[in-house]
Amino acid sequence: MEDPEGFALEMDKRIRDLPLPEKGKLRSGVGYSQSIDGDKIVHSVSFWCNTDQRYFDRVNEYVKQAGVNIKIERERMPGQTYVRAEVETKRKNDGSAKR
Repeated sequence: MEDPEGFALEMDKRIRDLPLPEKGKLRSGVGYSQSIDGDKIVHSVSFWCNTDQRYFDRVNEYVKQAGVNIKIERERMPGQTYVRAEVETKRKNDGSAKR
């Protein structure tokens, strides 16, 4: 889903706020997803972008501070990199997500 606000359970803020590459450097749509297994919820975002070290430095600093897991597959295709970031939360008793 391309809209992080379109989920029944709120998308984790750390994923919603993940810095994205500058305009013109994305090579795909930005896809947000949630998977739910019992009380465990995995919130994620993934996309393709130009290989850009300045962006990778910025996003790596963000994920380190925010506690986000990230996978960056550089040059998976010439000049392009696949990025996937995710966090795991637990469901609250009222059914919503908690950090």
